[in-house]
Amino acid sequence: MIQRRSLQHVLAAASLSLIACAVSAADYAYIPNSNSRTISVINTATGELATTLSPASMDATLNDNIYTLALRPGANNESWFGQYRSNNKLGVIDTTNNSLKAVIDNTGSSVSITFSANGAIAYVSDYVNSKLHIIDANSKQITASLNTGCWTISSALSQDGASLYVRCGDTGEIKKLDTATNTLSTLKNVSNSGFGLAYDPTGAGKLYTSSNAGNTVGLIDLADNTVTQITISGINGPAKAVAVRKNGSKLYVGGNNNVLHVVDTANTSTQKTLTLSGEVSGITGLGISANDAALYAVTANGTVHVIDVATDTETKTISAAAGASSLWIWGDFLGNVVASATPGGPSVASIAPQGTPSASATSINFAVTFSEAVNGVDGTDFALTTTGTATGTMGTPSSADNGITWTVPVTAISGTGSLRLDLNSSGTGIESTAAAKPIAGGFATGTVHNVDVQVPVTGACGTAAGQATALAPAAGLCSAGTATAISSASGKYTWQCQGLNGGSANSCEAPWSTAGGSKAMVALQTANGWQVSNASFSTTPPATAPQGVTFPSGLLSLNLSSGNLGSDATVTLNFSTPVPAGAVYMKYGPSPDGFNCQGAACAQPHWYQLPANRAVLASDRLSATLTLTDGGLGDNDGIANQSIQDPGGFALLAAPASTAAIPTLSEWGIIALSSLLAMFGIARMRRRQG
Repeated sequence: MIQRRSLQHVLAAASLSLIACAVSAADYAYIPNSNSRTISVINTATGELATTLSPASMDATLNDNIYTLALRPGANNESWFGQYRSNNKLGVIDTTNNSLKAVIDNTGSSVSITFSANGAIAYVSDYVNSKLHIIDANSKQITASLNTGCWTISSALSQDGASLYVRCGDTGEIKKLDTATNTLSTLKNVSNSGFGLAYDPTGAGKLYTSSNAGNTVGLIDLADNTVTQITISGINGPAKAVAVRKNGSKLYVGGNNNVLHVVDTANTSTQKTLTLSGEVSGITGLGISANDAALYAVTANGTVHVIDVATDTETKTISAAAGASSLWIWGDFLGNVVASATPGGPSVASIAPQGTPSASATSINFAVTFSEAVNGVDGTDFALTTTGTATGTMGTPSSADNGITWTVPVTAISGTGSLRLDLNSSGTGIESTAAAKPIAGGFATGTVHNVDVQVPVTGACGTAAGQATALAPAAGLCSAGTATAISSASGKYTWQCQGLNGGSANSCEAPWSTAGGSKAMVALQTANGWQVSNASFSTTPPATAPQGVTFPSGLLSLNLSSGNLGSDATVTLNFSTPVPAGAVYMKYGPSPDGFNCQGAACAQPHWYQLPANRAVLASDRLSATLTLTDGGLGDNDGIANQSIQDPGGFALLAAPASTAAIPTLSEWGIIALSSLLAMFGIARMRRRQG
């Protein structure tokens, strides 16, 4: 059993966390060194110690033993570390510059930190005060402090985040926190001297528990809370440190004398061992990288051993800072770090477009710069991450400086949005030229190229083209491009489909329908919903025409339907020969008052002239535009009923009667008339003389 009074003496390092540092493309491990009260920052790509941090130099009150350190998930760039026993504090490091960001008080003797999956909540195990503190990670304020009733040590979050499992160091109990309600309950009492927890990340409902005494690991089936004890064959000392692969296939258990035990979770009796290199000591902490490629095993002298989990072979040994020691480490300290199973290999320093290509460029080159010369680079190693409608085609990479910088062409760029070139995180086959070491992971934080390429589109005629119609077509004008206004002349409707983004235009046409016959064809303009039901021309008037009136262009019989009630319909008549000069449009039927009628007589069918503004002839007299009103002028039935009947046509009126000629006399008649007038004058003179 772990005694409360002895914990402060035996713990040298209670937790370790690997996190992604924003100042570099590499992932960094932040390892708490209990004896020196410092934090070692390790580059997991190169497998080298990058720097050592001293919290006390950041804040003089942060001078106690550091037993736990965890990365806050998400893009928060925070690493939280605990202070055991006397200082009652937590510290928060800004990983972008390794400075102190915040200090959180009243956290007790913090020996374990677990974050919710979204990084919004931190769960802190307070060993001495038997509490579980719940902290709002944004405000850095404690929102609840729950009594656990035991010496709280390690914790583990379920895959769905609904439950937090907490290990008791004295009673061996497993507590379960409902994260939605923050209520605690006792799940199971597994064994005394509780130590570590490992939750199967596949969500298979398996929770592995370890203790500070004995050679077994408890397996809890969370479906029914039954416990199976797994005996670790040949282990020297207690089976304390535990970790599970991300795919759930292997359980790793740390023992003394640098011996790592590997258990097949499908058949727990199938086990093997791996003896780690270096100074012989106990394995105090285990963690699996986020990409399930590497196991990090920490020994009591602070050395980190990197294991390739695919082959269970040791690939790297990383020495910690002087004075570091690690007696106990709880939890999956690697967090969400993507670590190489063979650190020390090449990495990507940057990926960015060459030069400053414009957004309208249809081809660009990306420059991929590696940390050292590499080979094995080909087009399948990369992927284009796009936004919006932007697209492009990657070409074959090439290098002009023996493999440090590679040029990846991207052609056929189109659309709007952005392009980013990424290096795939696995399966690339890229390795260093000098040492033949594989690359340490991928790269997906390169410089984005904004795209605004408008591809020329040639205008193309739509389905309306070539289809005979009495109406100017309104739909199906263009299958590509933008339609212009429609013209109507010479027996057809014409329009253009204008190209887009500089594309060329296409001319389109649709013939007039043959409605109307040989004299003329009828075209109804698209307004107010009118449709042609029937149209024909004849030479026979619907009633005897006025005396002397003729219809040289024929008589139209037109029926329109389905229009808006009481609205106008506009009809174009296209004649095969010009309408004679002087012709007017004559209608037969009822009319409003004053159109060749008065009063009640207007309700009876009669001939009348349609006003010139309602029968407009074109200048070439080959077409005319009629305006007819439902129930009004031009509608034969005189009723607003969504139907227009129009019997009528262009007429030549009879000439007006001329004045009768006055008869004239012949030359001999004029002589005779003159003789008579002379004789009449002589006789009158004689009477006056007598």
